[in-house]
Amino acid sequence: MGEEFSWLIEAIATLAKAEGWPEQVIKKMELLGQKITFGVDAKGLDLARLRIRGLGRGYISRLVQNGFDSPKALSEVLVEELEKIVPQEVAHRITRKLSRTVAPVAVAHPVESLPTKSVQREIQEAVNKAILIVDRKHPGTVEYRGKSVKLTSKQFWLLSALAESPGKCVPYNTIYEKVWGSDVLVEMQQISYHKAQLLKKIQKTAPKSEVKSLITPVSGEGMVLNLRPEEIVRGRN
Repeated sequence: MGEEFSWLIEAIATLAKAEGWPEQVIKKMELLGQKITFGVDAKGLDLARLRIRGLGRGYISRLVQNGFDSPKALSEVLVEELEKIVPQEVAHRITRKLSRTVAPVAVAHPVESLPTKSVQREIQEAVNKAILIVDRKHPGTVEYRGKSVKLTSKQFWLLSALAESPGKCVPYNTIYEKVWGSDVLVEMQQISYHKAQLLKKIQKTAPKSEVKSLITPVSGEGMVLNLRPEEIVRGRN
């Protein structure tokens, strides 16, 4: 039921933007949609956005009540302490998720192996050639052909899920997991709606004929993002 109401609120927010409603009002509507989707209040949204399997609204509420209301707060607690609040498997998933986020900065790039100027130049050239740039650190905005495109939360995570496997069919189950999480039942028309709204926004920055074929549904299987891997940059700071 919450998902159905969230879908309705996002549709209303889209219409509100088209009618020129104040940005502050639209943001409140989008925030309300997220709260209803995840079934949590504002304090639990940051944890819900982690999209950890098994971390439902009940466990999120427990964590918030114990003072762990942000990813930063969770990253500073031992897994043994988390196991007192949530099931062991969920506690370990939280720890693994946060360690993947932090590890590249702390471990993978020691001072002596910082990128050289030539490597930095190669990275910049890749960015310049990219058609699509998706950065998970900045959900809500992507770049398409050098122009910024603002998206709703579901539109962003849908595109992000497809961008992980460009040119390949991403199964609907994978899309559901990455966009809605494992605790929400989703109907096919909902994902079709978000795909249509996503493409509509990108059409403002590129020819309609090009954007129309950007995402192809595969009947009963999933969706394909019709870009080559070298045309996408993910995770740029």
